[in-house]
Amino acid sequence: MNKLLIGTFITFLTYTGIFAQESRPLLVINPAGHKGQIRALLVTSDKKQIITGSFDKTIKVWDVESGEMVREILGEIGPGSNGMVYSMALSPDNKYLATGGWFGKHDESEVIGDIRIYDFKSGKLLFLLKGHRNVIHALAFTPDGKKLLSGDAENELFLWDVEGQKIIQKYNHHDKNLGLGQDDDIMDIAVHDNQFITTDQYGRIKWWNINKKDSLYCDHYYEQIAGDGVAWSPDGKYTVAVVDTFMTIYDETYKPIAEATGDMEFIFAAFSPDSKKILFGCTGRGSKHTVSVLSLETEGWTPYADFEDVDNSVIAGAFIDNETFAISGGSKDEVIVIRLKGMNEKPEVIQRMTGKGNIMFSAALSGSKIAFADQWTENFGYSKFNKQFDLISKTIESPDMSIAWKRPVKTNGNMSIERYRRGDALNGGLYIYKNKAIHDSIPLEYWNGSEHRSFSFVNNSIISGASYGTLKAYNYQGVEISQFIGHIGDIEGLSISDDGKKLITASNDRTIKIWPLNELGATVNPKSPESVTEFCKRMKIYPTFNKVFKIIGVSAESQIATKEAWLKVINTMVENDYRCSSFKNHFSEIYSNEIYPVVSVFIDENGDWIIWNEDGYFTSSKKGSKYVGYHVNQGKEKEAKYYPFEQFDLKYNRPDIILKDLSMVNQDVINAYYLAYQKRLKRMGMDETQLSDDIHLPEILIKNQNYDETKQEVKIQLSAIDSKYELDRLNIFVNDVPVYGTQGLSIKDKSTKNFNTELNIPLCPGKNKIQVSALNTKGAESLKETFNILNKNITKPDLYLVSIGVSKYKNEKFNLNYAAKDAGDVAEFFKKSDQYNKVFIKTLTNEQATKNAILDLKNNFLSQAQTKDVVIIFVAGHGVLDTDLNYFFGTYDMDFNNPISGGIAYEDLELLLDGIKPIKKLFLMDSCHSGELDLDEYSIADNTKTETSEVKFRNAGAVTTVAKNGFGLSQSAQLASDLFADLRRGTGTTIISSAGGAEFAMEGKAWNNGLFTYCLLSGLKEKSSDLNKDGIILLSEIENYVYKKVEELSGGKQRPTTRRENLEFDFRIW
Repeated sequence: MNKLLIGTFITFLTYTGIFAQESRPLLVINPAGHKGQIRALLVTSDKKQIITGSFDKTIKVWDVESGEMVREILGEIGPGSNGMVYSMALSPDNKYLATGGWFGKHDESEVIGDIRIYDFKSGKLLFLLKGHRNVIHALAFTPDGKKLLSGDAENELFLWDVEGQKIIQKYNHHDKNLGLGQDDDIMDIAVHDNQFITTDQYGRIKWWNINKKDSLYCDHYYEQIAGDGVAWSPDGKYTVAVVDTFMTIYDETYKPIAEATGDMEFIFAAFSPDSKKILFGCTGRGSKHTVSVLSLETEGWTPYADFEDVDNSVIAGAFIDNETFAISGGSKDEVIVIRLKGMNEKPEVIQRMTGKGNIMFSAALSGSKIAFADQWTENFGYSKFNKQFDLISKTIESPDMSIAWKRPVKTNGNMSIERYRRGDALNGGLYIYKNKAIHDSIPLEYWNGSEHRSFSFVNNSIISGASYGTLKAYNYQGVEISQFIGHIGDIEGLSISDDGKKLITASNDRTIKIWPLNELGATVNPKSPESVTEFCKRMKIYPTFNKVFKIIGVSAESQIATKEAWLKVINTMVENDYRCSSFKNHFSEIYSNEIYPVVSVFIDENGDWIIWNEDGYFTSSKKGSKYVGYHVNQGKEKEAKYYPFEQFDLKYNRPDIILKDLSMVNQDVINAYYLAYQKRLKRMGMDETQLSDDIHLPEILIKNQNYDETKQEVKIQLSAIDSKYELDRLNIFVNDVPVYGTQGLSIKDKSTKNFNTELNIPLCPGKNKIQVSALNTKGAESLKETFNILNKNITKPDLYLVSIGVSKYKNEKFNLNYAAKDAGDVAEFFKKSDQYNKVFIKTLTNEQATKNAILDLKNNFLSQAQTKDVVIIFVAGHGVLDTDLNYFFGTYDMDFNNPISGGIAYEDLELLLDGIKPIKKLFLMDSCHSGELDLDEYSIADNTKTETSEVKFRNAGAVTTVAKNGFGLSQSAQLASDLFADLRRGTGTTIISSAGGAEFAMEGKAWNNGLFTYCLLSGLKEKSSDLNKDGIILLSEIENYVYKKVEELSGGKQRPTTRRENLEFDFRIW
């Protein structure tokens, strides 16, 4: 046997938790990538897509060429482990996707081993294969795609007729001679023709004929060492097995022909399509993380290349072609596409597919302030805090080190705790010391947490955070008394709040969670209580333990079916050095209570944040809301639905409820936030009674979708249904832009409750989020069906620029100095851009800028733009309010005392962009009062303002405003602006106004322009608005830059605002 030494390997297991399993929407954080450990990775037969399944309870489909996630495939989820994906298999024709995992309640009170069979193309859950009781670790289709092999955590090995949905073979895999604690769970399966190979938890490698119940051959060499993975070469000549730190390659006669060992555990193996290379993943401890490739050379299997640019375990991987492979892992739970360059050459990274958000390594809570570390410096929750987040002010800054931040506590009087590990095993336990002597222990196995990662004494108990989201509280005898349900990622840090009332935890699922400690060890009333004696009789161990109970004096207590009696028996056995792990485990099953977070916190790399509770209510920064979505279970036998935040935002975006849950502010502050929420509902034309869960809605169903890459469009077949009312219209959105305008596609004339149609939807280059909804004649809108299409046809867009500026008015007393110049400067600047293929410009200044001339631009100019193009409208001049405080743009011949005569209302300006083809639309307004005005906040006042010879204001007419008095009104308006995204999508245009609705816009010699225009142009020309210094300027970057710069240069007198903002769709403008 040839001996090979292959690189070194490590593991760091990660995954994330989700909320309650009900029919109501479940809030989930969607960071555009996985947020938990990726357990399975597949490549489609056409080599164009990668499929990943994760402990974060999602299956994601990625485009190989672009590295973009193109869609998700979902199933029913619930608290804790419920919904975790462990294994996947794709039929050779890409028709069926089979998935296995923890598909049932986390307490195992129901079967968790069902196999979900999806139609891969549509993501529809076709049916469940029912027969396994426990988690499915291994799945593999036969070459014809008609049969499926499955292996579970109870050593059951089945062959299924997929379309028949039945078991056609049960294999004799389990070894009945194995003793207690010797598991032979099936860990992996690989198929070739009518044969397959398996490995199990006991370390045996078995070869099988599909048609025979018993194995053909078994390699016992690695027995009692856990097996991990197997693979069979496409040409059928070789099989490979990985067991712990060992790898063995076998020939067709099952003879070992090559062997290797490494410092870390091999976790999977995969052959290249030509059978001449093998890829190996790794898991383990330490600082080395190496993915290795072997190559079949003349002299045999030889080390070919190592990839070391990954900072954590590589759990899954597969070849895409003979020189390219994909792996998943690392601390960011990313997918990496890698190309081999040659023997002993460093492989090249082609794509990294990573979501947003950082791992949280430690956290502490003092008052409303959270100190946390999103950079690792030390294990066990002691990483140095590098940031601070205030739960009330929502500010992020450096941690206040004058605060005595709490850390994990490992000693409490004469008690102490210390982690231990058995040799090189990954799993480990926690010793509990009393007077420096071992008093008891809390052991862990891979199935219940693997290893203690952060632990502390808390309120006369021990709380330990482990892997896989395991977070539990124990008494000093090591008996579990509570479990905390919420995380699914490894618990990297925990501590108690400074007031001792809350627990705070940090996880590599990218969240921080705050938990109530008043529920610690709370009483649980079991459905079927039994005494220790009854338990012993049921487990057939009564004769032995009855003697023990008499010896230690707990015979009476052993016959009482109460929590206190159980604890008395267990504690007495511990004190007398009797082993009682089975009693501890059963006690935790019936008496350990579940605790859920008060709130959870997610903070991304840019400081955008979300805070939410278990009922799905949340508050977020404006741009943080893009990470919020709602998972809606449809039952075990149907695929789940995912809806973006705006679908449920009006009901669940409730800062007032989150503040109430936190119990950190007085009621007046909560009332102010509630008032801000009420204002928001009013702006949307809604009230709380309309947000009840039982409101009647029409339904929309997308039956089919076909992407035509040549035409850059998607054809959809859809059906709209309403059981009560006739249908009124369909709404189609691409990246939040209404394809058929704000009025949608009317079907009112059909006078029907059931409408079917086929539509061709044009796509813009890159990502396209497509949403479809139906409205009935009562104004109720269906839930929006959403899917994503990646249009790879990336070509330079044309720019259609409308630049309007009025300095000279028919009524000369209202003349300005720089508005017309602003329009000319903007036009001249964009004319020189090489960002666009062609630049088409229409400039209207002074006497050219009449109402009719401006409104005619839609049909005469903007209608020529295509879907891929960019449209920018810029206007500069007077902004005027009428007596009802409505905004009008001052055209050349407007009557300033009656602005409706000749002036253009804001709504008419926005309609210039309604229903035109382009998706990328921007409207810039440099005039007074161009921001939105809350009529509840302001009343009419004298039009008085102070100008100098250097500075003029772009306001005219007889009307200006003054803020009304009244508790909370101005505060609530500001809160509403700061906290809530404007869901009135309108035309889908982002509209940036130079000044608030009650503010004036400035111009002057110092800037030689309007102040807003000056900041806009200087930010683009000097590239100072390129905030991330990547050489391109996105809309969001110039927006943020202009806001800050205008306020700075005006001394706070002028503050730009956003009338409308398309949060979904950021795009390059320079």
